[in-house]
Amino acid sequence: MGRRGYLSVAVLLLASLPLTACGEGAGADRSGGWKALETAQLSLFYPASWKALPKRERGDGVNAAASLTKDGREVAKVGVQLRFISRGDAELAVGAASAAIEFHGRIEGRWRIDVPGAEEAQRVDYVRIGDGAPGKAPDGAAINGIDVVGVDAEAQPFLVRINATSEGADRSELERIAGSVELKAGG
Repeated sequence: MGRRGYLSVAVLLLASLPLTACGEGAGADRSGGWKALETAQLSLFYPASWKALPKRERGDGVNAAASLTKDGREVAKVGVQLRFISRGDAELAVGAASAAIEFHGRIEGRWRIDVPGAEEAQRVDYVRIGDGAPGKAPDGAAINGIDVVGVDAEAQPFLVRINATSEGADRSELERIAGSVELKAGG
C-alpha cells in the first residue's frame, strides 16, 4: 500500500472515532457538570450553584424543586409538578398551567416540542413581574420563565416551571434546563 493508501486509512479511522466515542449511550453524562433533579416521572438538570429544596420549602403540589438565592431573595427556581390536573392531553395541561401566568404576567410564545419519553408536550415562554413578597423577587422585577408542559403515555400530566430574574440566570441557562427534561419509562 502506498503513502496515499495509508493516509486514507488513517483518515477513515480518525473520522470513525467520534462516532463510537461520543453520544448518549449507557453511562453517558448528560449533565455537563450540572446537578440532577429527579422525580418518579421525569428528570432534568440544573446549575450546580443552585440548591435542591426540601419538601417543606417547595410549595404545595411541587414534587421537586431547586433554586438560587442572592441576598436573601429567590432569584431563580425550577419546580416540577406531576399530576397537577386529572388525566388529559397537553392542551388541557397547558391551559391549566398557563392560567396563573395570565393573571400576573404575559405569555410570549407557545409551541409544541419534543420531550424524550413524553406522549406530547408544549413549551410556554412568559414574563411576569415580581411582587416583592418576603424572600422572593423584588417588587417590579421582571421574571423570565419557561414552562415545559405535557403528558406521558398514560395521559399523566407534568409541568416543569423554570423562572429567573436577570440576576438569577441568563436565558441560555433557562433554555438548557428546559432542554434537559426527560420522562422516565413507566414513571
